[in-house]
Amino acid sequence: MQDNAMLITTDFLIKLYDVDGMGFVSNITYVRWLEDLRSLFLEKYYPLSILIAEGISPVLANTSIDYLKPLTLQDRARGRAWITEMGSTRWSMEFEILQDDAVHCRARQRGYFIDLKSGRPARIPQPIADAYALESSSS
Repeated sequence: MQDNAMLITTDFLIKLYDVDGMGFVSNITYVRWLEDLRSLFLEKYYPLSILIAEGISPVLANTSIDYLKPLTLQDRARGRAWITEMGSTRWSMEFEILQDDAVHCRARQRGYFIDLKSGRPARIPQPIADAYALESSSS
């Protein structure tokens, strides 16, 4: 992974209910981890409570996941996510789920913000746009 703008990382504890009958972390667990990483991103850069109070919400348009190598209950998972593109209303984010330096899963998501009253696209909140401009110019 290269240095990327607005990098978020966290460790995931693999729980018994995260694995399927074959003993591998289930696909739905990876999707949940992507959601956790996006939530951490918002918590750091512009909390969801502020967005909702302003009548704005993030919306997913697309998720694409490549499952590269299975994880098991005994493994230690680490997730990381970063912004790859940001326009006036749309954004793209990439994710990796790793154990040590081995990438087990790669994912991409695209989304945008909407105005909750009109249902129309809304501009990316300025604090997020400013952080992206700052961090993408320094990476």
